[in-house]
Amino acid sequence: MQSSVNRKDYELVSLFEGIGIRMHVTKAMTPNKTRFHWHREMEIMLMMNGSMAIHTERESFLLHSNDILFINANEPHCLQKTDAIGDVLVLQFPDTFCKTYYPLLGFCEFQDRYLTSCSHPQAHAKLYELTTDIAKQFCLRQNGYQLAVIGKLNLLMYEILQNIRYEVVAEEKVQSYKVNQKRINDIINIIHENFTSKLTLSDIADKIGLDMYYLSHFIKKYLGLSYQQYVTKLRLHKAAYLLLNRNLKKVDLCMESGFSDYRYIREAFYKEFGCDPDEFKEKYQERMINNGYTNSLMGDQYVVLDFEESCEVFQKYIDRQDG
Repeated sequence: MQSSVNRKDYELVSLFEGIGIRMHVTKAMTPNKTRFHWHREMEIMLMMNGSMAIHTERESFLLHSNDILFINANEPHCLQKTDAIGDVLVLQFPDTFCKTYYPLLGFCEFQDRYLTSCSHPQAHAKLYELTTDIAKQFCLRQNGYQLAVIGKLNLLMYEILQNIRYEVVAEEKVQSYKVNQKRINDIINIIHENFTSKLTLSDIADKIGLDMYYLSHFIKKYLGLSYQQYVTKLRLHKAAYLLLNRNLKKVDLCMESGFSDYRYIREAFYKEFGCDPDEFKEKYQERMINNGYTNSLMGDQYVVLDFEESCEVFQKYIDRQDG
C-alpha cells in the first residue's frame, strides 16, 4: 500500500550529550496518521507491545510486538495507531558517526528493512539483541556505558549492512541533497525561533539571501506545506501544549502561541483535531494523566516519553520477555 504525503515537518533530534545517539519510547494516540516528519538521523524502531502502522512516502508497514523497522536518514515517515496504544522503542543516530572509518554509510539507502522473527529469523535475532542491549546500557548508565553503546552501535550497523538490501547513492546526488538539507534546516531554525512573532516570508528571504518567490517554492517542496501553513501548524502545536500543561486565559494563550485572535485557534483545532480547544484539553489531558504521561511531550497525536519514563516502559517490556 502506498501512502500520500500531505505534510512534512523537519524534526530536530536532541542527541544525548557526549554520545551521537538518542533513545526514547513513542506512543501513537489516535487512529489518524500523524504528520510526516524527517530528520537527518537514521532510526531503528522496535515494537515492544501492541501494534502500530508506520508509513513512508513509498511503503506502509504494520509492526507487531518484537518487529523491527529501519528508517533511512532524511526519510519522511509517520505513525498511526491501530487497535490499541502501542509502545515503540526508538534509537536515532546520524549516518556520520562512523565517517572516519566507514564513510560509505552516508551514501547507503536501505530498502528491505522490515524484519520479523518469521521473515528474517537470524537477522532479526541479532538486531533485536543489539537494539535491546543498547537500550539497557542507556537505562543502567553504569560507569563507561558510553563505550558499550558505541561499540554495540557499530555492531548493529554491521549487521544491518550484512542483512538489509541497500543501494549506494551517487556522491553528487548526496552532496546536492545535503546543501538543500542545510538550507531547509536554516530556514526551519529561523521559523521555530520566531513563529510566535510576526515574522514574514520576506524577513526570512532577507536573512538567508534568497528571492522570496524562490523561497516560497523551496519551503513548499521540502516541507509539503506553504510557509503560512507551517507557521500555523507550529502555533497550533504550541497552543495544544499550553492547553495541556498550563491554565491560561484565552488572550494569554493567543499571545504565547502566536495567534492574533482566539477564533483562529478554534479554527485550527477543528481542522486538525476535529474539536474545539476545550474539548481537546478534556480529552487528551485526562488520557495523559490516566496513562502516566505527565512528563511526556505531546506531539501531533502522539507522545514521546521522557528518558525516565522511556526506561520504565522498556524495563517492563524486558521483564515480560524474560518471564
